[in-house]
Amino acid sequence: MSALMPVEFQQLHEVDEASGLEYCYQQGWTDGLPVTPPTDRLVARFLDEVGLSGDEVLGEVAPRGVTLTAEKVAANAVMAGCLPAYMPVVVAAIGAMTDPTFNLHATSSSTGGAAHLLVVNGPIARELEINAGPNVFGQGFRANATIGRSVQLALRNICKAIPGKLDRSTMGTPGKFSLCIAELEEFSPWEPLSVSRGFAEGENVVTAFATECPHYIFNYLSNEPVGILTSIAFKMASFANYHDPHGPSENVIALCPEHVRTIGKWSKTDVQEFLFTHARRPAADLKRAGKMMGPIESGDEERLVPLVDDPELISIVVAGGDAGGISCHVAGWAGGRMSRSVSRKITV
Repeated sequence: MSALMPVEFQQLHEVDEASGLEYCYQQGWTDGLPVTPPTDRLVARFLDEVGLSGDEVLGEVAPRGVTLTAEKVAANAVMAGCLPAYMPVVVAAIGAMTDPTFNLHATSSSTGGAAHLLVVNGPIARELEINAGPNVFGQGFRANATIGRSVQLALRNICKAIPGKLDRSTMGTPGKFSLCIAELEEFSPWEPLSVSRGFAEGENVVTAFATECPHYIFNYLSNEPVGILTSIAFKMASFANYHDPHGPSENVIALCPEHVRTIGKWSKTDVQEFLFTHARRPAADLKRAGKMMGPIESGDEERLVPLVDDPELISIVVAGGDAGGISCHVAGWAGGRMSRSVSRKITV
């Protein structure tokens, strides 16, 4: 029997699918959208796909005393609308997010309302048709929508990150429904994100970030890297993205192909160093805006404070449609140093 389903519901689902869906709503198992009821048969298919027994532990959230078993995760993947073939990515994503470095308890309970961005690299992205191209952060792609949704449903139904209860998000974001993309590796002049993080070329990898939602960066006119990257740096260094007293967050820059044609003259390290150097604000301005503690002192007008304290905290990903000079800044979660991204190999 499914980890979520009582015996009487198993029988109900066999005769009345609509009632099954309403039962899921009544139990509070949905994110507000319809779900596929996770019957024994469907959950077993998902477990078979990854060769796991239902009681195998995929991760733990120690502060909550929560254990995420394969059966429970599979049930939420079913509800999210995943295909069984997506299950290896879901398993790896859960492993990444339950790593203590990621600090899942904090990201799922904070008033800052983190979204959880998944970036998939490797051949599996193409095999599963995870979108890396036009409308990459938008609607219309089953793999993107349901893989991202599955981990969010797992947070709700297993970790009890329910809005107004454990999930104390002040505003929340659409990314709390789903936020999952692939990298457009075939277009990139640089090594993929996964290789930058120490994995071999061609390995299937998912990387999890605690973030806000994507912010557009428009620049149609610049024909040199400096112009485009200056636009990005200014967007990054808005007052809202400084998170004192929690310290610098990680940031993801999703560069569209049109911008990459220009910026690709530089190495990825050059791009990170430029953004690190230029995504800064005067200490005096930050103090006036209440983004730094203490009174304005001599030299604060000239002292520039970086948004991040290391260029490697700026992850560069190539993604998006081929037309339009529009890239995205995915700002880090307001928890700052309390969470760091984690990558996991996807075992097929």
